[in-house]
Amino acid sequence: MKKATERNDCKVIIMRLPNFFGPNVTNALIKPIFEEAIHNKPIKWLMNAAIPHQFAFTPDISKYFHRLTLETDLPNFFLVNYSGITVSSIKNLGEKISVIQGNPKKVKVAPKFLLHLIALFDPEVRELKENFYQFENSILLVDDSLKNRYPEINETTLETALKITLDWYENK
Repeated sequence: MKKATERNDCKVIIMRLPNFFGPNVTNALIKPIFEEAIHNKPIKWLMNAAIPHQFAFTPDISKYFHRLTLETDLPNFFLVNYSGITVSSIKNLGEKISVIQGNPKKVKVAPKFLLHLIALFDPEVRELKENFYQFENSILLVDDSLKNRYPEINETTLETALKITLDWYENK
């Protein structure tokens, strides 16, 4: 693709994202968090719930991506990071969800050996297995260039984003 942009055959915008969530996001990582939360069950997470993690709320992603598509001065190949919202830990995220839902929740962490075993039979877990590194160590994107380019964009607070997502899961 990059070679095609160098020949002026096309233009490409690549936005690197952390794990994303929001209405209509039902992937194997996000769906269990919100489905368990609305049923007053412990939130499920992979391997390490005590490290910082980033999440991007899909309506916020769309604001930035839309603005980028309107730009006329971008190079043919444009790569940018979007960090979204950083939580200090998944345990902290669970606490925030508990406050919104009005009931205490725990975070259940799946050990790596168990995930390897489940991946043998479950294609969604097999897909997640390729990204286990994201759950053992923090990978934090820096998005200063994007946010400096569009300082007028107001992002959704974590609490509001969680409430919108929980409401969607309850009413889908």
